[in-house]
Amino acid sequence: MNSTKVLSHFAMLGFSVFVGGSFVVSAILTNQISPDFLTLLRFALSAALLTCYLVYLKQKLRFLVVYWKSFTVLAACYVFFFILLFYSLRFTSPTSAATIFTLLPFIALGLSSIFAKHFPPLKTFFVLTVGACGAIFVIMKGDFRNLLNLNFNFGDLLILLGTIFHALYIVLLPKFKIKADSLEITVGVTFYGAILLFFISLQNLELAVVLNFSVKHWLSFIYLVIFASIGTFSLLAFASRNISSTKVSSYTYLIPVWAALIETWFTSGTVPIYIWLGIIPIIVCNVLLLKKVEPK
Repeated sequence: MNSTKVLSHFAMLGFSVFVGGSFVVSAILTNQISPDFLTLLRFALSAALLTCYLVYLKQKLRFLVVYWKSFTVLAACYVFFFILLFYSLRFTSPTSAATIFTLLPFIALGLSSIFAKHFPPLKTFFVLTVGACGAIFVIMKGDFRNLLNLNFNFGDLLILLGTIFHALYIVLLPKFKIKADSLEITVGVTFYGAILLFFISLQNLELAVVLNFSVKHWLSFIYLVIFASIGTFSLLAFASRNISSTKVSSYTYLIPVWAALIETWFTSGTVPIYIWLGIIPIIVCNVLLLKKVEPK
């Protein structure tokens, strides 16, 4: 394995840490400000910073006009994901939400089969099913009676619905065939996402709340913009060019592990045992995907 691929794996490891941390940090802000306005601030600032970077590189912004319909649809998927994520954290723990989020590759696989008629190898389906079982174990709080009685936490259902929107983004992106690089696509999605969120947030433009943020809240917001948005994009873009998509997606399964460790460190509390039990098959899934031999 050459040095570039090694760095790519470290990049994805950093990606999983940043995303895992974002679940915990989001929980700090979710009761301080409306989720839609918080998401608006996050998208708007990310779009502004990245657009300035493109201008600095002297790149044209014509793609924002050419692909505005595609960017709007993709942005809607991401907007609903983040809003549902923030609302879910009012009812469930960051670790539980992060664990359910690991259903993303499995749901994306199902949607890809429906929309693109792309059916995965049986081995890949089996490996993803192992990880999905761990997430479902967390959703039912380690008690099969909750599954049989359809007794679920409202927050868990919200993040599950949000994950479906995120998976839809993954499936639709290649179908739109946008002739732009990863940075331009990110600018387009955050730009049109900010516009959508402005109209969604018209009744919740809580500027006074933001101005009265404590240092802790400002640090949390900065983390979401710099590390959980721009940072994760940069790491993902670098890794995606050097290692297979299967190996990239496998790091999704490490997110709840980091979320559990960070939540325990932040709150000085304990993570419920059923979450740790659910994480075990998720880690097994991660290892199996990393060991998967790609066809030459």
